[in-house]
Amino acid sequence: MFPGVTNGYFLDVGSGHGTIGSNTKALEELGWTGICVDPFPTQMDGRSCVMTKEVVSSVSGQTVKFHTHAGLGGIADTLGKWKDEASKSPAVELTTVTVGEILERANAPNYIHFLSLDIEAAELDALRGIGLDRYRFGAMVIEHNEEEPKRTDIINFVRGYGYERVHTYKQDDFFAPR
Repeated sequence: MFPGVTNGYFLDVGSGHGTIGSNTKALEELGWTGICVDPFPTQMDGRSCVMTKEVVSSVSGQTVKFHTHAGLGGIADTLGKWKDEASKSPAVELTTVTVGEILERANAPNYIHFLSLDIEAAELDALRGIGLDRYRFGAMVIEHNEEEPKRTDIINFVRGYGYERVHTYKQDDFFAPR
């Protein structure tokens, strides 16, 4: 999507492990900068992204129960396909913020080349808290875990802001501006 771009900007929500399975580490190696968001990140040494250890939702200031399972952790009330597995891990109480607030605090540009969104069934809530009328994305990869109506709701939501699904790979849909 961005051949030759060496100064791009990314947003990686649900960044998890900083190297294994990362959708943004390779971008940093090309000279990109950006923000990684995860309440419990691991292996972020050597990453240049701004690391924000928070849990996101559509509304800030809410106290939520969050399961700390590595790779499958998430907000207890929104966990989907992997709920049984994630529920085996301890839960902590965290306070939500919106992605829009994170972008504002980081003084992020209004055009962000790439968004990676993988937060175990809370993706639509996170999208609602971005402010897609203010921030534009060159490409987005959003996890859906083949869960309905979640997947269709995400597709319809981003379509309302001018994005179309252009590719699917396993549990992820890829979107680009129309």
